[in-house]
Amino acid sequence: MDAANNRRGVAKSREEGGKVSEDSFRIVEYRAENFQRLKLVEFSPDADGVVISGKNAQGKSAIIASVEAMLLGKRAAPERPVREGEEIALGRLDLGDYKVEGKWSSDGKYQLVVRGKDGHKIGAPQDFLDSIYGDEAVDPSLFLRMSKREQLNLLMSVSEISEDLGELETERSRIYDERRDIGRDLKKAEGALASLSSIPEDIGPKKDTKEALEKLQEASTIIASIQSSKQRLGIMDEEIASMRARLEAAEKEKVALVKRINETVVPVMEEVKVRVTEADAHNRKVEERDRKIVEKDRAQKQVENLLTQVSRFTFDIEKIDARKALALKEAKFPLEGLSFDGEGILYKNQPFEQSSQAEKITVSMAIATARNPRLKWIPLRAGNDLDEESLGAVMRICREKGYQPWIEKIDPNQPGCLIIEEGELVGFGGKDGGIGELSIKRAKKEEKSDECPF
Repeated sequence: MDAANNRRGVAKSREEGGKVSEDSFRIVEYRAENFQRLKLVEFSPDADGVVISGKNAQGKSAIIASVEAMLLGKRAAPERPVREGEEIALGRLDLGDYKVEGKWSSDGKYQLVVRGKDGHKIGAPQDFLDSIYGDEAVDPSLFLRMSKREQLNLLMSVSEISEDLGELETERSRIYDERRDIGRDLKKAEGALASLSSIPEDIGPKKDTKEALEKLQEASTIIASIQSSKQRLGIMDEEIASMRARLEAAEKEKVALVKRINETVVPVMEEVKVRVTEADAHNRKVEERDRKIVEKDRAQKQVENLLTQVSRFTFDIEKIDARKALALKEAKFPLEGLSFDGEGILYKNQPFEQSSQAEKITVSMAIATARNPRLKWIPLRAGNDLDEESLGAVMRICREKGYQPWIEKIDPNQPGCLIIEEGELVGFGGKDGGIGELSIKRAKKEEKSDECPF
């Protein structure tokens, strides 16, 4: 891309056959002072991007953080943006046609100024920036680390979907859970109904035990009378000595009473007991049969009711699935082959996590570029996670789409990278290897110029 276009900050898209979009921007110059660990860093990145290198805790992460803090304002500002021991931090982004200047104070205050190319201030500067860079950029390198739900939320945020699929999925899950619980109850009810399938039908009605019980009561009365007679015999025995004359008659009465018991009462009682026992056993069978008939009828009605509920829930789930299918069919995903289900992103009908590394890079870059189509800038904070092939794929996609990647890596030997040490830009790492030439200014702290808005 020629220098003039890069200075204007206008993205040149190879996807559009080299046409220049007047509605998109790049960062053509960056400057930050006293922001977090940074002392003073200033450079003009090439259109093809920049690799920011350095050991941990040297300030390289503060560069991308400061860009987002300037673009998003308080939404992206860190808790302590000002370098320890300083009172203010300053930041400046040149977007070609516009310049963004931010000032953070140690007391938490933040000032933002956006100027046009002719120097005039833009009213409502944060609203203006939101129109260019309304959402926090998707970092493709961090996208690969996200949970399935976080990845899905980002995909939905960049896809034109007519339905709130999150709400639909929540409602579907609720109905599914209710249907599952009803299904469990249905299985229990069907089991209970099956256990009641063999009810005896040929045992007849209950038997009447009233007559037998009356005879048993009569025999009990006789026995009570006999018991009374036995008591009288006892008294007679005690009086034998004085009543010898009555002894023979008493003995005869005793013999007669015993004979009567043995010949009449005992057989009757045994017969009655047998009849009562048989009647009770029969009646228990009848009661059990009647109970099972009632339970079977109740179980049958419960099964029918539960089947109705399951059918209704199934119908509701099918309606939701149909709405989801229609919404997905009409959705405008940032990459052909993208979709999702209740678990997460699908690519080419396979779960995203099962995709190849190259496919994962393709998907994450598609979402990242769709997230902010106007500002052609993509941060990659976890550049160390990307191997040479993955990094090459990122650079290729950025060139094709006209985006400018800013990549953090520890390796100082990365060709063309900027090396950050103790909050300052100290030079290049390695040799130029395709990232592009960078105009670097390792500047000393400067006094405020007349152009500074603060």
